[in-house]
Order: sequence, then C-alpha cells, then structure tokens
Amino acid sequence: MFCGAILVLLPPFISIYDKADFIFGVPQAFIVIYGIWAFIILAIALGARRRSMRKTPAETALSPISDKGDS
Repeated sequence: MFCGAILVLLPPFISIYDKADFIFGVPQAFIVIYGIWAFIILAIALGARRRSMRKTPAETALSPISDKGDS
C-alpha cells in the first residue's frame, strides 16, 4: 500500500492532472493529490481495523489497554 501510494504521488503521475482547470476555485491537481491522500488514509484505517478485529481472545487478554472502562 505504501509503495503504491508513493508511486502514485510521484511527479510523472501528478503532472497528468497539473492543468489550469479549477474546481470550485481550487486547482485540479490539489484536489487529486488530497483525494489520493485521503483514500490512502482511509484504506490503511480500514485495514488496521480489520486486523484488530481478527485478534484471538488470548491476544486480547495480553493487550495493555483494557476495554472494560477501568479508570
């Protein structure tokens, strides 16, 4: 995921969208860059969430943070 993100954000790919077009007064390249950035963060967050859901009860018991609400 990380290598793909770096590859997509390299100048040869970004130059495809580097045009004088504006969307709501914002250059198209900025919208594409921040859109890709947001998608990468979302994909990593979903992947991390799925991974944490797959924990076995033994791994959960060894976790240093308790979900029982102890303060």
